[in-house]
Amino acid sequence: MAHCRARAVLAFPEFKPDLAALLEGVDCQVFATDEVRRRTAAEAPPPPHEAAPDTVALLQHSSGSTGLQKGVALSHRTILNQVRSCGQAVALSEGDVIVSWMPLYHDGGLIAGSSCLW
Repeated sequence: MAHCRARAVLAFPEFKPDLAALLEGVDCQVFATDEVRRRTAAEAPPPPHEAAPDTVALLQHSSGSTGLQKGVALSHRTILNQVRSCGQAVALSEGDVIVSWMPLYHDGGLIAGSSCLW
């Protein structure tokens, strides 16, 4: 967490004590899901995030199956170029439907599953 400079972690309540202990001394706050207050209908939503093409969109962490585990910073531009390339490689059109066994929280599911946007 210190290496990737995460400022917060959201965890299930039963994991919060252990995570807080592990992150002691790291400038990263641990929140439990039951501590997060939902916005009411009367409250204005936060302003949209303005992202530049070359800013970091996400950190992709490898499993280390072919070497050391490591994080790679992926920019918005890099991800969108990959999504566009995947869609073009399989000649997707607006009428096509993608079915994937990978969940959207997995980088493969997120990027390959988003190819239908292009």
